[in-house]
Amino acid sequence: MQPEQTEKVFVSGMYLDRVHENAPDFVLTNQTIHIEHFIAWLQENKHLASERGYIKVVGKESRNKDDKGFNKRYFEVDTYKKPEETTPVTNTPTQDTAQPPVAPVVAPVAQQVPAGEQPIAPEDLPF
Repeated sequence: MQPEQTEKVFVSGMYLDRVHENAPDFVLTNQTIHIEHFIAWLQENKHLASERGYIKVVGKESRNKDDKGFNKRYFEVDTYKKPEETTPVTNTPTQDTAQPPVAPVVAPVAQQVPAGEQPIAPEDLPF
């Protein structure tokens, strides 16, 4: 069963910019935040926050090109919710129909003896 599709929610006021080609490897992203727009967007979208007060966003790249020929980048709210696990309803046996527990069958473990040594018989053990 697939989770139902929710409407895409795009972040306003926070922009995913390209990392400069000469930037060191440890620079992963560049972002620009327009304070007034971003605060207004957060206020309008408080309902998207988790119980702990977080909104998870995903940086994506569209198929549309910008004026420099690059794919446009944007942030989208991650609205995925893990489906609730449902436990199957099983018929619990009554005392009349309950079967006694059956002990599992355990195969004997092969005795491992190093090469050149004799196996030890159980009666030769000191305990």
